[in-house]
Amino acid sequence: MSRQKRERQAHRLHRAGAEVTALKIAVTYIVFGGAWILFSDRVLGLFIFDPATLTSLQTVKGWFFILLTGGFLYLLAERQIGRLRRHDLALRGIVEGLSAHVGNEFFASLTRQLALTTHARSTLIGEYLPDRGTIRTLAFCTDGVLQDNYEFPLDGTPWASILEGKPLFFPRNVCRQFPAPPILVKLGAQSCLGAPLFDAERRVTGMIAVISDRPLRDPVLCQSLLQIFAVRAAGELERKVHTDLLQTRFDEIRTIFDTLHAVVYVADLEDYRLLYLNRRGAALFGEEWQNKTCYEVLQSGIKDPPCNFCTNAILSGHELNDPPHEWEFLNTVNQRWYQCTDKVIRWTDGRKVRLEIAIDITERKEMERMKEEFLAAVSHEMRTPLTAILGFAEYLLENPSTPEERLSFLTTLHQEGERLNTLIDNFLELQRLQAKKSDYQFVPLPVAELYEKTLGHFTYTAPTHHFVIACPKGLPPVPGDRQGLEQLLENLVSNAVKYSPKGGIITLGAHREGSEIILWVRDRGIGIPPGEEDRIFERFYRVDRSNRREIAGTGLGLALVKEIAAAHEGRVWLERPPGGGSTFFVALPLSRRDSQSKVPPGPETPPTPEGQKAVFNPDESR
Repeated sequence: MSRQKRERQAHRLHRAGAEVTALKIAVTYIVFGGAWILFSDRVLGLFIFDPATLTSLQTVKGWFFILLTGGFLYLLAERQIGRLRRHDLALRGIVEGLSAHVGNEFFASLTRQLALTTHARSTLIGEYLPDRGTIRTLAFCTDGVLQDNYEFPLDGTPWASILEGKPLFFPRNVCRQFPAPPILVKLGAQSCLGAPLFDAERRVTGMIAVISDRPLRDPVLCQSLLQIFAVRAAGELERKVHTDLLQTRFDEIRTIFDTLHAVVYVADLEDYRLLYLNRRGAALFGEEWQNKTCYEVLQSGIKDPPCNFCTNAILSGHELNDPPHEWEFLNTVNQRWYQCTDKVIRWTDGRKVRLEIAIDITERKEMERMKEEFLAAVSHEMRTPLTAILGFAEYLLENPSTPEERLSFLTTLHQEGERLNTLIDNFLELQRLQAKKSDYQFVPLPVAELYEKTLGHFTYTAPTHHFVIACPKGLPPVPGDRQGLEQLLENLVSNAVKYSPKGGIITLGAHREGSEIILWVRDRGIGIPPGEEDRIFERFYRVDRSNRREIAGTGLGLALVKEIAAAHEGRVWLERPPGGGSTFFVALPLSRRDSQSKVPPGPETPPTPEGQKAVFNPDESR
């Protein structure tokens, strides 16, 4: 109902009260005046017989009647006008008392004010729940005290007629007509008035009611008040329903946003104030984000003006149906890369705001960087053997050569081809391991047997080196993939051979520490400089020293060792023993997390060359 219609209804209420007052005064005056004229003349006629005296007394009687009726009418008018003034003040008090309240405070204030104005014992405002056929009170005041809200059925109550959109009017004896409802029995109700609450589509959404334990003084006035304030209560109830619905949807969306592995926030387009920040964003950038700008919370060292990469200027010209704006940036707080999707949305108060969903893409950026470095390294490493192969092949095609020269050239071509083949094999295996696509078959493998088979490949290719196997007796087998562990050991031994160019002893040892088997390969070569222990396991990384650059290599061998160990749930590291050289360690678990198999206990021994030994001397074997 519009404001003008409410004003017209209030005006009709005042006019009705004035008409009733005027009617009461007129009727009282007619009755009193007629009775005075009729009876006073008869009384004087019975006692006064002199006409002159009778005329004088009638004159006195007239003046007395004027004074008496004037005073009586004054008192009656003052009483009625005072009553209307009190109701007017009460009506104004209700309006002023409600103007500063919304939501539950409004309903509570309205019920208290109505109870005071109507002198009723109880007043209530309820929301109709059509799926249950019940009324749930939003505010319930009894004897001037707010009561706990509760829900009651409409069947069998006087309020059932409200569902038809009709007002409720029982000024007396309501319990005789409806003896069953507990609420009426508990309050000892004698009178009950009510009005339905409608939404914008004229559907019943609730009711407002007055209940008294005695007949109401002025039920017509009470009913008029209910109908007036039913309009305001209906509007507030509709606003509450819409607000609750929005809050429910917002809570659902917030629950979804809180489960995302992304930063989600809403900021004002004009003053940059944060209106919402999801759980992950609060965990990363702090819980104290309320009443702060987005650049104060989400960036570092930016106070005013905002970030130079802010998209507010772009989004200010966007409409709600425009596509989102996507961009990437490096966060200055945690130094991580984010892919951002910004969209203009409508906030709950109607203003346009910026919604941003920022997904952490640091790993992707790192992978892109590593991919670029990897392709550059592959191109560089493959160019060396390819250049040699193409050069010698071109020389053989264009120049005559002796059988000895051809044999030398073909040997070089074969070596470079083997080098290129090893590079490709290591590269493909490394990619399979990093993509978790290697089909490993884990079986118990004796360590000494693995060592012996590995050293068999180096018997004739490393004639200046002596190999020693140092494994204690009773060492339990290690669970692993045979081909994978053989490749791991071949790379470690090949690395030890290459970086011991003058020959010497290379020791392959093993021992048990707790629930792990520790494999190690020790050489007495040129060693690793301090500070390079971790980087040598990176792909294509090689120590930048002149005496190492002379040694051919792809930079993939140790990276492949690390990936194979990781696929076995193991770890690798490097130590520099006294006297020079390097010792590479590989720790492998005796039982895997995804396997129920248990390895029988074996001896725990320190990493010493004592125990079972097998010495491989290539010179003697030939």
